[in-house]
Amino acid sequence: MGTTEAPRPLIWPNAVRFVSECLPGPRKHSVVSFPTGAGKSFLAELAASQAVLEGWVLYLVPTNALASQVATDLKVALRPLSDISVRLFFGGQEYTTAEGDRVRYAQSGTVAVMTPEKCALALRLSPEVFNSCRLCIFDECHLIAEPGRGALAELVLSHLLSLASNCSVMLMSAMMANPEVLSDWLKSATGSEVALIDEPWRPTRTLRATVAIDLPRTRASQLEAMADGREKEARRKKPLKRPKRYPFRCFHVAVAGLQGAWTSDSAAEYALMQLPTSLEGKTEIDGVGDLEESWVNSSAGSLAAHFSRLDQQVLTFLAASKHHCFTVARQVAPVTQAVARPVLSNHARALLAVAQAELGCESEPGTLIERGVAVHTSALLDSERRASEIAFREGSARAMFATGTLAQGLNLPAPIVVIGGTSIGGKGPKPSGDMSEERSKAQLLNAVGRAGRAGVANHGLALVIPDSPIAVAAATDAAKVRRAVAFLSDEDASSTLDSRLLSLAVLAADPSATLTTAKSDELVAISYLAARRDGEVTAETILSKSFAASRWPGPNRISMVKGAASALEGLERVFIARSGAPSWLPAACAKSGLPFFLMLHLQQALEQCPDVLALPHVGVPMSRWTTALFEVLCRVSPVHVIDLLGEKHSSDAIRYLWAVEPSSVALAWTPSDKWRLAWKALQEAVDKYMAGKPLAEVARVLDGTSLSPDPGRSNPSGPIPRAIALAHSTVERLARAAGGLLALLEARREAESAQEPVAVHVNEVASTLALLPLAIRSGCNSPSTLAWYRFGIHLRRPAHLLSELFPLPLEQSGDSLAEEWVKAQRTVWLSQDADSRLARTPEELTLLEAARAILKG
Repeated sequence: MGTTEAPRPLIWPNAVRFVSECLPGPRKHSVVSFPTGAGKSFLAELAASQAVLEGWVLYLVPTNALASQVATDLKVALRPLSDISVRLFFGGQEYTTAEGDRVRYAQSGTVAVMTPEKCALALRLSPEVFNSCRLCIFDECHLIAEPGRGALAELVLSHLLSLASNCSVMLMSAMMANPEVLSDWLKSATGSEVALIDEPWRPTRTLRATVAIDLPRTRASQLEAMADGREKEARRKKPLKRPKRYPFRCFHVAVAGLQGAWTSDSAAEYALMQLPTSLEGKTEIDGVGDLEESWVNSSAGSLAAHFSRLDQQVLTFLAASKHHCFTVARQVAPVTQAVARPVLSNHARALLAVAQAELGCESEPGTLIERGVAVHTSALLDSERRASEIAFREGSARAMFATGTLAQGLNLPAPIVVIGGTSIGGKGPKPSGDMSEERSKAQLLNAVGRAGRAGVANHGLALVIPDSPIAVAAATDAAKVRRAVAFLSDEDASSTLDSRLLSLAVLAADPSATLTTAKSDELVAISYLAARRDGEVTAETILSKSFAASRWPGPNRISMVKGAASALEGLERVFIARSGAPSWLPAACAKSGLPFFLMLHLQQALEQCPDVLALPHVGVPMSRWTTALFEVLCRVSPVHVIDLLGEKHSSDAIRYLWAVEPSSVALAWTPSDKWRLAWKALQEAVDKYMAGKPLAEVARVLDGTSLSPDPGRSNPSGPIPRAIALAHSTVERLARAAGGLLALLEARREAESAQEPVAVHVNEVASTLALLPLAIRSGCNSPSTLAWYRFGIHLRRPAHLLSELFPLPLEQSGDSLAEEWVKAQRTVWLSQDADSRLARTPEELTLLEAARAILKG
């Protein structure tokens, strides 16, 4: 067993108790609280390798990036077992009736890897499949306490516990300060034994240190600069009109804790380590001076360059902004480029070739990787992210600059970690009442845990650069340093977990509660639990299995569960009565997973579009359904634009969509010409994205220019960063809105005809409407292109090209037939060496060769 070819211990000391208590089987539920790098994933592999022989295994992770890595690692780890398949369910929670996107593997021998959001969709569409789930592994389960996503993750687990009585649950995290509450929850919900494996042991040791200004050396340098300045000014014939500033060096020093977590102010617990790095300062001859460089970013860059020269890989987290990573990486690139390092693999080069085709211009992350430095942020394309991870793992990138995208469990450790800044998102005001401080601390500690991993380095060094410089002269200054980096006082397990649905008990007891007064987490529960159909698990049953139910105070939890379920149903009835919404709307909400208010306004906008209502569900081109979606969205009030499209977009052509003040919108709202033009521009940009055009063309639409865009990523308002933001977040929101439209039309027609919804599969021919949510998210504009993307190659531009060269026959358009045909055609293509004959341009040849290398790699 194991995810690498190198030998490693079968069982570490911290895993012995899990093996003895839970295996074979697993025969118990378990809560595993290990530090980062202490072997949680290996325990999951052991548990999955046994459970998968008796049923199928559900593996939940917080992000698609981690899902991809887990699926890859599991395929290697489970390779010795015959007839075992690992299936990655990629994507979000957009509703679709496409069969291939459902969790339909109920037989033994399958591990399904997905996010909680994807699982929520699967539970809505195919709840019966989960009856045979034998094991649910939830990695990074501290997600359950996060606002928004935590409520949904809790409901998913509660629903699973309600459906699968023989399913063992394995909750894992390095960040839990109170894992016993999760153990109590599983015991309360199932009435079964739970193994709480809370072991602080880890196979490596990490020295925690804070970077400060070395006061003695810096003061000496400043005094020397002042003396030099006085000498120069004494020789001047004319006095200066303004004081002249003279350069000096601000030297770095590391304040290192000698006992792990910084729990003491005693000087004996700390040591000063002089560092050879420094920043430039300038001083007047009277001693007035300051730094000329950015304290955080310049310090991070100089430290990364120093360790790279020493042939040490260094992972640097920059907390304030994902765009700072590019700026600092460019500063370090001349150093890493000069360092001897392994040659970049063909697989990584192929991914970068795809990235360049995707962009239609130079890939700045690709250029940096070629120079020995990688970047890992949410401002990257998927192909760039994968290339960065490969380059760092293989050692061809000696330094990596990352943000919080790396904190959610990705296995990219390094001997040395530098944390640049301690304010996630910068020093500005932070949201209140949403556990942002707790989440920031957890993210910073997770970054510390990246320093040193078994197989990478037995000892690690974590250097923290505080937001503002601190001058120190001796170890006795450790107390003031400790106050600036308070999170270093905690171990990895620092997040106190609690249910996001505890307030449902208050809601149940409040007779004046309405949907307008419900909190965001409560609205998530209402949408998830609404309109339970006959034969489905009831809202009361799901709530009785919830984390919240185990945490509600008082002895009478059963009555509280009943009260909460009744309150939710009452809110639903009152909402329908007061809003004039159709009785079938809650069913559409439950399918789509969208909030009641947004679905109500989508339904009202849909009623204003008779042409859309008249469209048949079968035989309509995907482009017409895309236009229909935008016709509906254009009629939704600006009050809900954030729900529809997410955070504000600064592109000239569409920024007006966020500019209308919600308080100025009348109840009887009519779209203005300016509003319609902004939606038209957004549709044009999305159409180009779905047509497979490079993001440079999408950027030109957004910016209303014909000029070639600047490929730089440092400026968040630059054309390429804005186009990537649209392809990531805006498109994801639009995919969910498309799922809402599908759910509305299905529920409406079902109510009208009292028959099966029109959008079901007939002779396995899926309607383009059923595929629209997936097509928007994937950037595809036809069933053929989408089939190649889903079943052939999970990259947008290669999927479009392969679809043009090998179009899906109409008679193969059902999901099962399409998957079989695409995989067979892909096998034939890969077995032949005909790319030069197939390609019509040099660019197409490069893209085909890159796609071939990726698939074969």
